Amino acid sequence: MFKKIDHIELVPRDFESSLLFYMDTLGFSLVSRYKLDNPVYSEAALLKCNEIIIELLNSESAFSSAPANCKYGYRLQAWEVDDMSEVLNKLETKGIKPIYGPKDLGDSIRVETKDIDDNLIEIRQWK
Repeated sequence: MFKKIDHIELVPRDFESSLLFYMDTLGFSLVSRYKLDNPVYSEAALLKCNEIIIELLNSESAFSSAPANCKYGYRLQAWEVDDMSEVLNKLETKGIKPIYGPKDLGDSIRVETKDIDDNLIEIRQWK
């Protein structure tokens, strides 16, 4: 059902310093950097080292009144699947429903759900 961890999302306190840290110190390459039309995050950057992908999300504040998944630090884990419909059907038989999506993003289909501790899990099928 699940193939692999697709990527890990982080919300750093200092977006530019974190970009430099992952690229210059840890040897990640910048895959893409783009603006977001989102009230919480202004931009994102995808960084890759071998098979590891980190997505940094830029935020201008500490979100003192924001939901837990919008704070600095770890945001979610993303899992890649071959067949989104099959995965969603199997999860539904276990009582697990998406809290977001499925959303067709053009190059992929994305769903978010939560584990039993309310940690976000993204499920993505690349086209």
